[in-house]
Amino acid sequence: MFATAEDGTVLFYDTKKAEKPKGTFVFLHGGFHGNHTLLKHIYSSFIDYNLILPDLRGRGDSGFPREFNKDSLETYAKDLNIILAQERVKEIYLVGVSFGGLVSLKYASMYQVKIRALILICSSYTLGKMKRRSKILARGIDLISRPLFEMTNKWKEKKVQNVDYSDVSFPLGYGLKNLKTNSIRTLLKRYRMTVASLRFEIKKEELNRIRAKSLLIYGTKDAFFTREIQEELADILNAKLVVIPGAGHELYIQNALEVTRQIKMFLG
Repeated sequence: MFATAEDGTVLFYDTKKAEKPKGTFVFLHGGFHGNHTLLKHIYSSFIDYNLILPDLRGRGDSGFPREFNKDSLETYAKDLNIILAQERVKEIYLVGVSFGGLVSLKYASMYQVKIRALILICSSYTLGKMKRRSKILARGIDLISRPLFEMTNKWKEKKVQNVDYSDVSFPLGYGLKNLKTNSIRTLLKRYRMTVASLRFEIKKEELNRIRAKSLLIYGTKDAFFTREIQEELADILNAKLVVIPGAGHELYIQNALEVTRQIKMFLG
């Protein structure tokens, strides 16, 4: 399925319909990974719900915006709202993974659609103390990749449609499959969009608008979001915080069974 964003960007999303749906789940993937199929190990456990599975702009099968590294977090939230309006959905369970969690929080603070449950996996509202370090690292890599990006200006872009990344090892297998199914030019664009998104964070006054029942799932070895940030967000949202010992930032892949178990327990 396709929708058109306010700026003309073409947005792809998949849908899966249940015979007798208990409701509608929306799953938003992370920024670096760029394809909803990476979340297959989680959303395949909710086949008794209708599913909406977007590819964020510039990732997966969605198109790139004209100015591909100048979007705001609000832009991503508006994209989701356009998709839900097109599907005529007014009540959802919203699951955001990594960067998708920031989009979920922004969406929940901006729109009045009823969110029956807000679930964030290895995500938060800011990188906190890690933000400065991540921005320095991203800036350094961006400076290195910029000449390559300019050099490939006339290279043909390639993006194979409907690629399923859920069957590969992470991160090596995922990276190799990306190289096989996308051109260098396409991957550089995606990378630079992701680097640009590291500056995003949500103000606490925006978080205070969110009234949805919330669950945070976090791994003790997450390299991006600290325990301190998770506990702070849980306090603001009055959310349940589940900590998985030994799990890293890819717990939605490597600990998918435990993640789905926690979500189902939370929903009762």
